[in-house]
Amino acid sequence: MKMLVLTHSTAVICAVFIITGAVSGEDVKKAVGGTVSFSPDTLESPVTSITWKHVSLATVKAIEWDVDDGVIIPNQRFKDITTLDEKTGQITITNLKVEHSGDYTIDINSKEQGQRFSLEVMEEVPKPNITVEESGNPDVVYLRCEFSGMIIWTNSAGETLEGNKNHKPGEFITVKNTRNPENYYTCTLKNAVSDETSDPVYERELFKTEEVPKPNITVEERGNPDTLNLVCEYDEKIIWKNSAGQILTGSKHTTKGESITVKNTRNPENYYTCTLKNAVSEKTSDPVYERDLFVTESSTGLIVGIVILVILLIIIGLICAYLRSESIYNRVNECCPGIESVLRHVDCCAEKRKQYSQEPKGPGTKGEDNPLKSSSDAENVEENDYVNTETDGDKREGAENSNEPLKADSDGGEQVAKL
Repeated sequence: MKMLVLTHSTAVICAVFIITGAVSGEDVKKAVGGTVSFSPDTLESPVTSITWKHVSLATVKAIEWDVDDGVIIPNQRFKDITTLDEKTGQITITNLKVEHSGDYTIDINSKEQGQRFSLEVMEEVPKPNITVEESGNPDVVYLRCEFSGMIIWTNSAGETLEGNKNHKPGEFITVKNTRNPENYYTCTLKNAVSDETSDPVYERELFKTEEVPKPNITVEERGNPDTLNLVCEYDEKIIWKNSAGQILTGSKHTTKGESITVKNTRNPENYYTCTLKNAVSEKTSDPVYERDLFVTESSTGLIVGIVILVILLIIIGLICAYLRSESIYNRVNECCPGIESVLRHVDCCAEKRKQYSQEPKGPGTKGEDNPLKSSSDAENVEENDYVNTETDGDKREGAENSNEPLKADSDGGEQVAKL
């Protein structure tokens, strides 16, 4: 009795499979614009005809082939996008559309095969956009992502956040101000054929702050004359750039700001800038040129040359003052007796200075030891000059009469007395 029941049940199941054609096949999901291929398990020779059918709301022939007529595509829905390999029986459909979704069956030599292939063509998800809604609390905001399918929220730590449903399609999350401007949040949309993630929304963009100040770059020495540290202090985003426009990676500097290490490239026109940026503003420092950071060989030579020239000019000026001024000349010689012998070869002013020192100084001249004191003194001087003039004349006349040379001025007084 039990054997009869089992035999009857097996027969019923086999009959159902035969009637419905429910033989295992393939379930495929593809994106719009994609490509799909289906192949029969076996293809026994001789093959005289192959027909692929699309079963959806109605059953239509997608493509067919026979030895007499070749390949025929009777349905416009599959024109120019469907091909058939008569040797393997494989069908390929390109540039898929949603209307190509459904089941596909194959007839070989006008006999339907047991395989059935299921295709679902889906639109790819769009790239989501996160919108921000205020909560009434300056330290709390809502982030919303609208989509009718799967939504995945993540933060900058890679943690998955649970979204909340509301009356609008999609989800939202509540974000609190953690005072970390580098924290961010993303929204990912996903279906069976694609996934897309939004641009990150940073905390510095969610919570309003004051405008950044204009940064100032400070220089720190490293003990190497060809290497320096440039420091820019700020507690938010810092962007370093060089004169070539390249973005440089900064290192954390103590608890606030960043620094970069700069090497001497021997190009004085190279420069570096520091840019501060937050959600409301962006400002860049004045450029710091390499010529201001490192003393190059050319500038060193120029400085040394200028210093030497200045020293030479000072020395030449002192020598000229020494040679031309009798008072300085005498004072220096008194202090340094040997200097006269050293400079005698260049003493071009000696004769002139000697002439000045030998000229007689008449009474009444400014600066003499015995200046005139009154008008009577002046009259005596004039009278003495007159007497001296007469005496000189008498001496010359007596000399001519006596054919004797004149004696020195020191004997003049005696001659006058004898006369």
